[in-house]
Amino acid sequence: MAISWDVNQDYHSSANTDSLCVYHLDIQLKVDFDSQQLTGEVSLSFTRKQKQSTLILDCRDLLIDSITDLEGKLLAYQCREVNPIVGQQCLIEVGLTITDVVVHYRTSSSAQGLQWLTPEQTLGKQCPYLFSQSQPINARSWLPLQDSPKARVTFNATVNVPQGFRAVMSASNNPQMPDDGVFLFCMDKPIPTHLLAIAVGDLAFKATDPRSGIYTEPALLDAAVREFEDTEAMILVAEFMHGAVTT
Repeated sequence: MAISWDVNQDYHSSANTDSLCVYHLDIQLKVDFDSQQLTGEVSLSFTRKQKQSTLILDCRDLLIDSITDLEGKLLAYQCREVNPIVGQQCLIEVGLTITDVVVHYRTSSSAQGLQWLTPEQTLGKQCPYLFSQSQPINARSWLPLQDSPKARVTFNATVNVPQGFRAVMSASNNPQMPDDGVFLFCMDKPIPTHLLAIAVGDLAFKATDPRSGIYTEPALLDAAVREFEDTEAMILVAEFMHGAVTT
C-alpha cells in the first residue's frame, strides 16, 4: 500500500506555524555549571496568518515557570507529550490580539541539545565547558520555540556566565566585548532554528581574516586558525555564486 505524505507538513514539529508563526526571539539566559542548567526567559514575537487563539511551541524536558504577555499578565498554557522523538507541545492561550509572549523557564540537566563538559574533559583541564547541538530538532530542549524551518527567526540575546568565562552564539560576536560575565548578541538575518547555537567556556579569539575568526580553547587556537585558513576564500566564492544567481 502506498503511503501518502503531505510535503507541506513538518512531521518533526508540533508548532502551528501555518496559523501563528514566530519570527523573532529576545533571549535572556543565565548559565549555571553547578546545576548544568540554563535559566532565563525568551520573548517570542509572532505573526498571525489565520484567526487562531492558541500559539503552539515545541519543547522537550523544559521546566516552565510561567508564561506572560509583554505587560507581565499571566497566560494560560498546557504542555502535552507528543512522543519520545518530537518531545512536547506547549499550547499557549493568546486570544486574538496578543502578538508576543514571554516564557520563563529552566532547562533540564539532561537536555539533549546541550553538552556539559567537566574541566577534565577539556584540553585546558581548568574550566568546565558548555556547547549546544541543535540539529536536527534539539533546539527545543534548551529554548521554547517553533522548532521548524518554517519558522525562521532573528534574535537578540543576553547571556550571563561566571566571571572569567566567555559566551559565543550563532550571531555577531564582538571579540572586544568586556569579559565581565555579560555577553550580548544580535542575529538580524532570519535563520532556521536548528542553527541556534551557544558555547561557554575558557575561550580565546584569533582573526583568520579581516571578517572572520576562531573562538576556541587557548591551547587549540593556533591549530584551529590553520585549519580554517581558507575561510575568506570560501566567503569570496559564496559571494560570487550568490551574485551570479541574483543577477
